[in-house]
Amino acid sequence: SRGQSFSCVVVLSDSGDGTLSIEHAHKLKERSYEYKKDTINEMYRRFGIAKGCGDFFFGQDVVEYLQNVHGQNFLAATGSGVLKSALKFDEENLSISYNKDLLIDELFDKMRKGKVRFPWQSYEKIEWLLEHCTSMGTSIKYVSGQPIKTYVKGLTPNDGLMALMYAYIAWKFDSTKGFTIKPGMKQSNILPRPSLAYTPR
Repeated sequence: SRGQSFSCVVVLSDSGDGTLSIEHAHKLKERSYEYKKDTINEMYRRFGIAKGCGDFFFGQDVVEYLQNVHGQNFLAATGSGVLKSALKFDEENLSISYNKDLLIDELFDKMRKGKVRFPWQSYEKIEWLLEHCTSMGTSIKYVSGQPIKTYVKGLTPNDGLMALMYAYIAWKFDSTKGFTIKPGMKQSNILPRPSLAYTPR
């Protein structure tokens, strides 16, 4: 009732001022383990990925393989609704816990500010991604009497948005050197650094 689910990849690059450009996005044509890992390896070769991130819950086998191949350049990510911050890094396991609602809200805010650029000259190729990014609805839940906005999947797929979110996690981790650089601190490297996200289903 909620539509077809897809495995997706999204590649982002940073222009140096925190503006993110979507360099590549596509839905995988197959669901096999071999096809998924070969696709991600090809993305690393083709785009020179600095940091990747994947959904550990739905793709444990593929994520573990990618961490064996790419080491600390590929992170596992798992959603956690109890986190009070958007992201938490477990250095020992190269894994990130994230609060989906806080992270999506942060990503949408970046979009509203024009800090996420879609390749409009190839609109017909990314129309599906835009549809996935607009498939989320919102609701309000109360915790200890305080209203909290949450994001709820609509009737259409949102896998592209989730892949974009994982790419955002990878970029944020890379650009803050493991969440250790605070916003506003200057960075010496201003060259584009592609990051990749993968949501296996």
